[in-house]
Amino acid sequence: MVTMAAMNTVCGFVLNKEVGRSAKRLAKEQVATSKNSIASINHDFDAMVFENDKKLTETMIEMKKARDEQVTVRASVEEVETRTVRLYKKSFTLMPEYSCLVPHFIEARDDQLTKMIQAVHL
Repeated sequence: MVTMAAMNTVCGFVLNKEVGRSAKRLAKEQVATSKNSIASINHDFDAMVFENDKKLTETMIEMKKARDEQVTVRASVEEVETRTVRLYKKSFTLMPEYSCLVPHFIEARDDQLTKMIQAVHL
């Protein structure tokens, strides 16, 4: 006849063995879940880095375009100023009596430069 103590020991052993298996299974599931979470985080991070690189590249392209436009405007402004200086020189040498119109030339030149700068900023 099996005594109660022996039966408790066998039941305890079987129960402990089953709990151990459940704990191992649970640990494996948690490891798998953690690996999936890490993979998901890595994927999200890679996507975020790619998106940031894409935005940075677009920003750099826009900055280059803006810089090119500034260079173009600067060249145009210099051209207008050069033409204005030539016009002033001609007006003084060819027609000294029209030197009173120089302020109007300056005003016209400033208006033209203002329009060019505004066109770039629009």
